[in-house]
Amino acid sequence: MVSSRRLKRYRKEIKSYKSIYKNNLILFLVLIFIVGILIGCILADNINYNQSLNFKNSIINCIEKFKSKDLLNVNLLKDSIFKYSKNIIFIWILGFVNIGLIMSIILLSIKGISLGFVTYFLISNNGFNGILQVCSLYLVQNLVLVPIYIVIVYNSIKFDVFIHGSNFKRYIILLFLCLILVFFIALYELHILPQIINLIF
Repeated sequence: MVSSRRLKRYRKEIKSYKSIYKNNLILFLVLIFIVGILIGCILADNINYNQSLNFKNSIINCIEKFKSKDLLNVNLLKDSIFKYSKNIIFIWILGFVNIGLIMSIILLSIKGISLGFVTYFLISNNGFNGILQVCSLYLVQNLVLVPIYIVIVYNSIKFDVFIHGSNFKRYIILLFLCLILVFFIALYELHILPQIINLIF
């Protein structure tokens, strides 16, 4: 009887720990992403002249490509879908791997670093024009992509740690929902983004 009560108590404690872990996990991931942004800003502030010049040229080339009407085709749609979906699918797959937790967090931090780097670089070097570049080139996409990254990393870790082998159907549905959102982002880049860039630049 005593052992049965102890077992129930241990089970309650484990459930409690799991609940606390799950509730704090999303906050932890958001903090990891913010730290990544700050690291990206620091890196952008310390690049040399040649690196700065190369990055400026790549931004100019990116703008010119979007301004070109020849790019409004299926190939651009495929490129955008592949560009955004590859990391999402990879993070999803990490839910089945033992080291998936660490890798998922690293990928999320890299996303934050890249976002912080580009944003800080454009604004610090171009001022108001930099803000226009940030808003036109990638703000809308990342308003959708960043929550997708956080949600897919969260569920990948949760699937790996807590429910590995169960709720697989729900895990697959999550991936499809994320990929549908990626498809709409690609459509935005194909049809709307070039018009915005042509209007601003």
